[in-house]
Amino acid sequence: MENDNYYEKWAERRKEARDRERNRIKLERDNIDTINQCKDIDVLEFVCSNCKKEYSANSRKHIGKLGGKLTAWYVGKCPCGSYNLRRITDKKGDTFFLKSNTVKRMRVDNFNDTLDFTHPLFKVIYPKQYRELEEKRLKQYGN
Repeated sequence: MENDNYYEKWAERRKEARDRERNRIKLERDNIDTINQCKDIDVLEFVCSNCKKEYSANSRKHIGKLGGKLTAWYVGKCPCGSYNLRRITDKKGDTFFLKSNTVKRMRVDNFNDTLDFTHPLFKVIYPKQYRELEEKRLKQYGN
C-alpha cells in the first residue's frame, strides 16, 4: 500500500518535470523564431542612458545567453559616444518604453481614445455619447 502511494507521487513528480521541460523548450523555440524574424541591422529609436536624449541610429543585432536563456538585443551608438541597447526577446525588460518622452506623449494623446464608459472622465470628454448610453441604460433597466 505504501509502495503504491510512493509510485503515484513519483509519477506525478516526473509528469511535472516533463511539463516544465516542454515549456522551457517551447519558450526557447519562440525566442529563436523571434530572433530569426528580426533584421541583423536596422534603424531604431533609442534613449541614451548617458545624455538622456532620444535618437535614431543604425543598430546591430547581438545574440547571447542571459540566465541560461537565449536572448537577443540591438545595440546603437548615441552621437555623444555611448552605446545603448534595445531588447528583442525580453520586451518587458526594454527600458526604452519607460524612458522615451515620445512614447509617454503617445500614451497621453491616446488616453482619451481608450476610455471606458465607466471611467469618470468619459462623462466629461464625451457628454453626448454618455447621455445616449444613460438613456439606453434607463430604458433597459429602469433605474
